[in-house]
Amino acid sequence: MEPNPTSDPVTRALLPALLHEINGATQLLVGLRAVLDLPQGEGMFAKRAPDLAETSERVHELGFAMAVLATASGADMLMARRERRGLHVLMDLARRAVSRVGGAPIEVRGETPLLRPDVLDGWQVPWAGAALVALVPGRIWTWEGSRLRGSAPEAGSAPPDDEVTRLVAVRCPGATLEADGGDVVWTLPGEWIAD
Repeated sequence: MEPNPTSDPVTRALLPALLHEINGATQLLVGLRAVLDLPQGEGMFAKRAPDLAETSERVHELGFAMAVLATASGADMLMARRERRGLHVLMDLARRAVSRVGGAPIEVRGETPLLRPDVLDGWQVPWAGAALVALVPGRIWTWEGSRLRGSAPEAGSAPPDDEVTRLVAVRCPGATLEADGGDVVWTLPGEWIAD
């Protein structure tokens, strides 16, 4: 199947923010490379070593995010790669994506769980977490162990779109997504969570 980023709603929502983040990391790396060409550049470069380390970690995460979005769109880019922090990486990207288009700030509270390496194909759970955060508006998200609760601060907040609900259910068999009053609750099986 030919990849089609426009067929996946999460890819459509997150791709602009992902490209912006990659561009920022690339600009920093180009700047650090230019420092090396300056007189006494090595000394200046040494002072910027923490920036290089931080950018390296960010590029690693962005590569995972890119592979998840490409795989969700039909390409097999993830292959055997697994990321224990996958939920954190994709949900953080979703928060940034919503902020970039002027959406209300998204708050994610609690400790985002780490995933076991054998959960599904490695991309579905991070993708679904990003889908909920980016595409179910008007919620304060809180991790309660392996449960993500989207609390509606205002009565009458819109329920999740049927397409989002369907895609999360199809892509994460074994997890549950249900309404609890005005809240949305996504529960991951305990065996999906790393120790």
